[in-house]
Amino acid sequence: RIARLAYVDSLTGLPNRQAFLEKVDRQIGRAGRREDVLAVMFMDLDGFKDVNDSMGHAAGDELLCVVASRLREATRDTDLVARLGGDEFLVLLADLPDDRGGSPDAVVSAVADRVGVSIAQPVVVRDRTIDALALQPGQVVLDAGCGTGWCFTRLASRVGRQGHAGPHPGSRASP
Repeated sequence: RIARLAYVDSLTGLPNRQAFLEKVDRQIGRAGRREDVLAVMFMDLDGFKDVNDSMGHAAGDELLCVVASRLREATRDTDLVARLGGDEFLVLLADLPDDRGGSPDAVVSAVADRVGVSIAQPVVVRDRTIDALALQPGQVVLDAGCGTGWCFTRLASRVGRQGHAGPHPGSRASP
């Protein structure tokens, strides 16, 4: 029970930031040994504050739970979806193909597309339909040898420059 409290977001049931960071560290170590490619997607829910302010926090919580469920459904079984906090979510995409076996960017783009389509579907919360949901995505593709701190520093700097992380331009990041 204590471990669950330490590693699981109590509202959505998703892994929390701490669980996500520990998993990323393990996956980076694994990727380094196997020369795998990883990606991290950061997503911020647009319009969440308006829902919270106009419909109340209980409605906002309900919306976050729907978004969490849709993220789980739109990602691959091997991906890890986590709630960073507030209206921010993270997805770790491991087991991506390398350039010899396919394009990691193509897999990341396909997952991001599925997530976008899923989130764009209307949501009924407290007998009101919310149909203007969107996620502002950002993504960083990591080669082996990246550290978690570097990954999040790079992502945060992209968010700071653009107001949101924006789509990944397709270039591979390196430490």
